[in-house]
Amino acid sequence: MPKSDLVFGSFDTSTSSGRYYKTQPINFPTPEKDIDTFKVPGRSGALLVDYGSYRNVEIAAEIAIQAKAPQTFLTLYDALKAAMMSQSGYQRLEDSLYSGEYRMARAVGVEMKQTDSMNGTATVTFDAKPQRYFSNGETELFTIEPGAVGALDIQIGIGDDLLSADLITLFHENDKQRTDIYYAVIDVTTYTNPNYDVKLTYGPWSFGIPEKGMTANYFYGRTCNGSPLAGGTPTNIGGVAISQTTRTKTVNYLYGFDYIVVPLPMLTELNYNGSVVLSYSPDVGILAPPDGTISYSPLLHLSVSGAVSKQNAVTINECSIDLNTPATIESEPLTDIYIDCDTYNAYTVINGATYNLNKYVVMDGNFTFSGLIDVSIASDVDRLGITPKWWTI
Repeated sequence: MPKSDLVFGSFDTSTSSGRYYKTQPINFPTPEKDIDTFKVPGRSGALLVDYGSYRNVEIAAEIAIQAKAPQTFLTLYDALKAAMMSQSGYQRLEDSLYSGEYRMARAVGVEMKQTDSMNGTATVTFDAKPQRYFSNGETELFTIEPGAVGALDIQIGIGDDLLSADLITLFHENDKQRTDIYYAVIDVTTYTNPNYDVKLTYGPWSFGIPEKGMTANYFYGRTCNGSPLAGGTPTNIGGVAISQTTRTKTVNYLYGFDYIVVPLPMLTELNYNGSVVLSYSPDVGILAPPDGTISYSPLLHLSVSGAVSKQNAVTINECSIDLNTPATIESEPLTDIYIDCDTYNAYTVINGATYNLNKYVVMDGNFTFSGLIDVSIASDVDRLGITPKWWTI
């Protein structure tokens, strides 16, 4: 087995100039489900109470120590033990042999096995949370930033909530199970000049859109009087699929439609002779986790302007977050609100100091999710960013 590296909090073998390294992958056992069993006299089998969670696991990592004078095995072992045991609480744990994931663990013991005065091993025992967190879920991947609609009228909905039956049939003629896609109906009746066009931009995780892109079969225009949902015949908008590089599509008004109906984009821009004259970003969306995700409790980052007193300021599936936040904290503007859906802890960071906001935030529901989640924000919220913290076992 080749040499590999281990990271535990502030300790990183890759920065030790070869004095510390791993030679074996960490054995991560399958976590046990948190279940209580009860024996009932006279009844075969036990009753089970499944709490829907997993218990911590104990894991061990063997680290080879290779001293170089004037250091010795013992001095390096003592330094390693101090570095491990001085870190409080759960720390990030990475094994370079398992790319794309990390654990949260605490060190509970360090034992040595000395070969000679310069060489040996140290076995570190960890008490680890059961989750294998995906590294691609630890950064903010999903944002909603409502823009100025101006005179560009956009209606948003999903399935029967927005689209008439004939349009639903047309949209789903190749895949009748796609009920997770939000659609935008864009009123362009006053922008029929050929110098106008609409540029649609999509994100890789947004709104149930297939990650590999869409063909023009998902884009329709219709010409009718008074309403995009009555009369007229939806017409497929010809052209190429969405660019996989820029994730954009441009709809030119030479098609002569009154309305265009498209899967909801991250950003809609109205252009005139190549210049943006109006833009709109939606206030709803769908976040899709990668394959293998068991569940996740995301970190939310809300941006606000001034005091907010709003029920259902954020809605995720059947869960809601109410805000009753002041305009300032310690005489400083409150512009950023962080909500950890795992711990139900709300806070802000101002000038490097963290302030608790729990008394201003009410969370209603179980914020542990699996699969697609529907997300929406109220107009009082300027922006919502989601760090999903996806995990598997």
